[in-house]
Amino acid sequence: MKNTVKNLNIDEFFKSNTNDLFELGMRYYFGDDEIFQDYEKSFDFIQKVYDTDLKYELNEKYKIYNVLYSLGKIFRDGIKAKKDYDKALYCFKNASEQGHSKAQYNLALMYYHGYVVEQNYNKAFYWFEKSCEKGNSESKCNIGVMYYYGQGVEKDYYKAIDYLEKSASKNNVDAQYNLGFIYYNLNDIEKSLYWLSKAVRNGSGQAKQLLKKVKKKNTIKNVIRKVPNLAFKPVKFNKKIESI
Repeated sequence: MKNTVKNLNIDEFFKSNTNDLFELGMRYYFGDDEIFQDYEKSFDFIQKVYDTDLKYELNEKYKIYNVLYSLGKIFRDGIKAKKDYDKALYCFKNASEQGHSKAQYNLALMYYHGYVVEQNYNKAFYWFEKSCEKGNSESKCNIGVMYYYGQGVEKDYYKAIDYLEKSASKNNVDAQYNLGFIYYNLNDIEKSLYWLSKAVRNGSGQAKQLLKKVKKKNTIKNVIRKVPNLAFKPVKFNKKIESI
């Protein structure tokens, strides 16, 4: 029968059985013949061990930051566990400090929106940049937008374009869509049409709507004048995280 491990006193068990406690946390994470999968219990056990110096050994041997990143998504989105943004923050932060690029991206989102933590563009930019260093195209796109608006960094349109183009070249549709408008502002219609067309091929409904009008009028300027609500819009950073 499963769930044979019951009423375990974590603090008592922890005093002399840290490795066993970690193993138990991993068993709850994956589930096995004796224990039902339970992400909340898994988190409780792993966190207890991870808050000690043992985390360095765990990361070296098991790459536990991959598990923390997965748990972060589970608690953020409520996947087979109750939504818990505090736990999500803990997971993303610790995985980020170990260099997990996707965790860094998600931690940056939490700072950008002010989920659980106080909104802080400087910290959001810092973690997006860390994620960028590992090649994360979504972070490159968001860094470009932050440079465009001067969020957490001084405005710099050249850097904005540089980051957006690096992201767009990896088929990031948001970056492609935004580049279309930026190049319009620079009066480079050819590049604007190029990136809008790329965005359309990647499924952007907004780009498709605009591109039809561009082709019909043969100039983006006329389209923008008649459809002001289609002026440059930032990337939607928040695609999954719901309001608290």
